[in-house]
Amino acid sequence: PKAEIELEITMPTEAEAAKIVTQLVKDAANEYWAAADLRRLRHPIYLKPLVAAANNGCSQVVKAISNLRGVDFEIIGAWVELSRSKHPDVVQIALRELGYFCQCMRNAAAFHVGNPEPNPKILGANLEAEIVKLGRELIAVHSDSLKVLRGAQLLQGFGGNEDFGLIHSAFEARLGLLADARTDPEANISGYGESLDALLDAADQFIPEEKRIDGLAATPLEICATFRQLERVWRAQAGEPDPRKLPKTQKWRSLIQTYANDDSFVLRDSALKAIPPGNEPSFRDVVVDRLNDPDHGVARTACHVARNSKDATLVPPLLDLVEYHKHEGVFRAAASVLKILGARSSLTRALADRIMDEELGDEALETIFSEILGWNFGGSADKNIPWEHRIRMREAWRGFV
Repeated sequence: PKAEIELEITMPTEAEAAKIVTQLVKDAANEYWAAADLRRLRHPIYLKPLVAAANNGCSQVVKAISNLRGVDFEIIGAWVELSRSKHPDVVQIALRELGYFCQCMRNAAAFHVGNPEPNPKILGANLEAEIVKLGRELIAVHSDSLKVLRGAQLLQGFGGNEDFGLIHSAFEARLGLLADARTDPEANISGYGESLDALLDAADQFIPEEKRIDGLAATPLEICATFRQLERVWRAQAGEPDPRKLPKTQKWRSLIQTYANDDSFVLRDSALKAIPPGNEPSFRDVVVDRLNDPDHGVARTACHVARNSKDATLVPPLLDLVEYHKHEGVFRAAASVLKILGARSSLTRALADRIMDEELGDEALETIFSEILGWNFGGSADKNIPWEHRIRMREAWRGFV
């Protein structure tokens, strides 16, 4: 027996597309998993009903708009429109999508909205002008870190030299609003906060490279940009050395020495990151001082500099961090560097002593597994090891070394 079936697939009309979106939005409001069906829509005919649903307050459809195919510039226009919605959730997601796109625009190869292949076309003048206007409005709200972040992203993509003043003012304001050193054991020490990081990204394109690389910076923003550029130079020289890219003067050395002791942890941290890899005796005292920095993020960066220096004389201050520091990120960074510097026995003794630590005892055990034994089992130490067992483990490891 033989059977045949003939299928005819037709795309919905605009009216049918609107009904489909209406039903999917209704389902998504009742069942969280149903929102996935919205994100499976691909045909451009769904753009108008999705935008209408977003304008009515359905934030889930904003991401669905980003997944449509073949209407890149219409999608961007929709994000701009929705960024002025009266519904805060819709505005937040629209600005997030638009901000990511604008960051990608500086690298045309990364430009894709819904399409799997990059599309480096330039937007029309009117749409670009709308994005710049929106970016300027957002970045001027210095008290709102999220608005500053999105404004910086938009200006990074489409801003001009005339926008550097806005970026500079926002950076100064956000820097001044930062809390004091990150001293809490649970503090997030990744980056300086999204708004400052985005402002630095945006500023990179407006500060001439020669002004950055030769230490001619004057303001905190220019100084941070200088240090970021030096980071890139050292990284490039490690791969394919190019003498033309090296600083033409030694002013960068005095900049690092000066700002590694600045009141702002952002400038101290940036200065450390600008230290070239390898054993640089002139910066040793700077690294030692910053290993004891009150800001946990700066202390962790100093550990990374110590690792790149391969300087065995830094073992004692690094051991102090393993023995006493309360922040897990600094503790782990110091332990990793000590292993690289060949101080395995001293590291093992320090870790054994911290097995009894109420805050980082479990992390000490995990570090023994990973750094000393080389075990990478992808899990974590048992958090419920009885106290008497910890004592025996500590004594066993002390006896081992």
